Amino acid sequence: MANAQTAFDGGYFGFGLGYGHGTVSDFDGTGSLSMDGAVGSAFVGWNGSNGNVVYGVEADISFGNIQGDAACINPSWTCDAEVSTLGSARGRLGFAQNNTLFYATAGAAMGRVQLTTIDAVGNEFPDTQTATGWVAGVGIEGKLGTSPWHYRAEYLHHDLGEKTYNTDVPYTAGTTVGVARFGLVMQF
Repeated sequence: MANAQTAFDGGYFGFGLGYGHGTVSDFDGTGSLSMDGAVGSAFVGWNGSNGNVVYGVEADISFGNIQGDAACINPSWTCDAEVSTLGSARGRLGFAQNNTLFYATAGAAMGRVQLTTIDAVGNEFPDTQTATGWVAGVGIEGKLGTSPWHYRAEYLHHDLGEKTYNTDVPYTAGTTVGVARFGLVMQF
């Protein structure tokens, strides 16, 4: 690119693997229910720069099984929570130092959240909602030699707000998920 000011200017796509940890608050009045699990991601974006300042946009989608369960307020019942999908559209702003980029990112987020109550004999009462909110995070990206490939390590915090889930009875619960992931980026 003739007008590129940094090694990160232009379009890119990539994929990543990571670990997610989250909480569902106020589900069945139990306080917080913890979840965790593996996450796989795909992303696409564009960067421009002004000197060493890099700015851009990125969209991503992640699939996984961030899941957890605990006894409900009635201890003979089980409360189960799962986040199977996360997505975001974010702005990025960072500083490039030679072949390394340090950045912060923030934007809109969505997640597919399923809450389930299970009674003492195994009857399940699931409800799945698409929850929306915000995401923010930080990361580092660097070139791999002279190739168009980059490595990336980042952390994203998703706050998916509160939704009402119609399980055995309606529950209003809030969901937050933090994802730490490593990825490969192909610049074009």
